[in-house]
Amino acid sequence: MLNLEDGEKRSVVFDKEGRSSTASGPPSARTLEMADVSISNACRRQCPFCYRASVPGGPAASLDDMLALVQGLKDAGVMEMVLGGGEPTEHPDFYRFLKSADFGRLCVSFTTRDLDFIRSLAAANGAEETEVVDVIREKVKAVGLSVQTAEDVAEAERNLSALFASELRLLLGTPQMVFHVIPRPGWREVLDVLQEKKRSVLLLGMKFTGRNVEADRWVYARELEMMLKSGCLEQFLQSYIFGRRARLGVDTKFIVDAAVVDPKWIARFRRESWSDTEGERSAFIDLVDKTMAPCSFGGDPVPLAGYDATDILKAFERVGTHKPGALG
Repeated sequence: MLNLEDGEKRSVVFDKEGRSSTASGPPSARTLEMADVSISNACRRQCPFCYRASVPGGPAASLDDMLALVQGLKDAGVMEMVLGGGEPTEHPDFYRFLKSADFGRLCVSFTTRDLDFIRSLAAANGAEETEVVDVIREKVKAVGLSVQTAEDVAEAERNLSALFASELRLLLGTPQMVFHVIPRPGWREVLDVLQEKKRSVLLLGMKFTGRNVEADRWVYARELEMMLKSGCLEQFLQSYIFGRRARLGVDTKFIVDAAVVDPKWIARFRRESWSDTEGERSAFIDLVDKTMAPCSFGGDPVPLAGYDATDILKAFERVGTHKPGALG
């Protein structure tokens, strides 16, 4: 079971008599619950901190492949699909895809660096901004916003005010807006403003691949240690969003790095559903290369023969798991 409000997963186990017990964390068997899907290798922004090697005008997956994958994931019983790239909103068919796809019970989200994506999608598709808002509200459960400064947060708040409106979010239930933050200079100001505005946060460990391959590891380790020992995250968790505890998530790279820098912190805050290993419950699908891997920044990819449930699950059986190297 997936809680769309805080991202927590719970499993239900039945004994031989049909009695059930609910516990935090995934079931013991390796299962594909979430697909991280790259729909293009195109991005005009070329952010130096990006761990991907996307380029302006890079190749994009076809709309037919995207729709076929949705059907295959649904048939395979996958719960979540996270769309990325490159920059997914730059895909020429991204808006058409959202409008035409039948996601059913598949929980769909996307990650973007475009803090004005409503206006961008409207302009690129000759649509009204209100129409774009309606499509995203109907089809998308969450949007991950990559921010680096407090000014980024302010820009997102201005540009996406229609999606941030609290009364509408309470009424419609979606989309969840989650800010992605990396421990790098300026993180404290970013977390302070996000706490003040009661926004959800996903903490990302730094991946030294793609354009970020030459980043300063010492600076990252210093900023991560400051973040963990400052008490800022404890304060964040004491804040509430619409009467509920603030949502604070982490990725596997953050877990591995934090365990090295400050093991006591990760022991205090780790949830049973958090994992430090990629590929246990999820897989990275590159629709451009037609491959599957444990994640987008490590592990050996295997070819995808097709996009129906059988092809997807067979590929997942062949994909190994990947534990990121600490601080590297």
